Amino acid sequence: MRKEDWDEVDQRNKVFGLRLNSAIPGTCNEGHRLPPGWQDKIYEGGRFFIGKYGIVFVTWWPKDVDLDRICIQAEFKLKTTDGKCIIDIKAGQRVLVGGNVDCDDCNALGFGRLVTINADMLYDEEGSFLVEANLVVEMKPKEADDPSLKVSNLYREEMKSILNDEKSSDVIVTVEDKEFKCHKAVLSARSVVFKNTFAHNTVESATNTIVIKESPAQAVEDMLKYIYSGDVPDDSKSLTFELLHIASMYQLSPIVEACLKNFVEMLDVASCISTFKLVDRYAPQDLNLREKVIMFMKCKAVEVVDEEVWDKLMEKSPDLVKEIVKALARAAKEKHKCEFCVVTYD
Repeated sequence: MRKEDWDEVDQRNKVFGLRLNSAIPGTCNEGHRLPPGWQDKIYEGGRFFIGKYGIVFVTWWPKDVDLDRICIQAEFKLKTTDGKCIIDIKAGQRVLVGGNVDCDDCNALGFGRLVTINADMLYDEEGSFLVEANLVVEMKPKEADDPSLKVSNLYREEMKSILNDEKSSDVIVTVEDKEFKCHKAVLSARSVVFKNTFAHNTVESATNTIVIKESPAQAVEDMLKYIYSGDVPDDSKSLTFELLHIASMYQLSPIVEACLKNFVEMLDVASCISTFKLVDRYAPQDLNLREKVIMFMKCKAVEVVDEEVWDKLMEKSPDLVKEIVKALARAAKEKHKCEFCVVTYD
């Protein structure tokens, strides 16, 4: 990416589009009826757009294609030409474009990420930086074409259907003012904590009732849905501290990992210290997550130490403060440049 191209994007608040060399089978082509002004924007290979406030990969599909069957994985890299600074941006937002394109034959589908990009941190002496995209586009088979998929989906739906089934349930999970009718065998198979609870002479085993306190009903419901279906919530709003706590209590590692990863991806000055404490408490062995939070705090050190929670951390967790201060001291000796300097996640 050349500085003059980026400056034009920046000044006009537009995006810079790059066409793929390889066609994606099944996507729109010249034979489809395209709206005026879109003929040069829709390609069989899709298109990758980058601008000051975002990055996205877009593909165009005939309207008779079921977009729910299209799986897109998009990972982007911003790099200095010497390779010393590499910023990974994983697209996490599904983008559907339909009516606003006003296309007779096509719908647009893509994945992207809202970020503010500070390109000045990336330019080399010649005024350029590198942009890379790793793109995978797959079409999920229809159940009719893949018997194993049909069996798998049917099994999951049947398992989900027995949650709260009054006739077959043999234990009740109570939280706040809600009751969930569950099954000892299912809970025991999915959580060693539930298994040990039912295997011994406990109050829960004798009364066939599990009372969960200090957790909201929504978090418990999301946990139970995972136990019965295996589906980890993919909505960042559902990956809450409350869900993290209850999942850790019942040793459900996939949910714990998803919650912590979500917190780290949503880092800001106000939340970074609490996120660091959560990573230290729930996943002390995950050095990658830990290092990423420390990197953020090194980058935003001035703002972080002005936070009230920093004073509380110094008082209650001196060992963590010592670790952070050492990292800040090392950073002061280096010419600082990291992903949080270059991009701000919106």
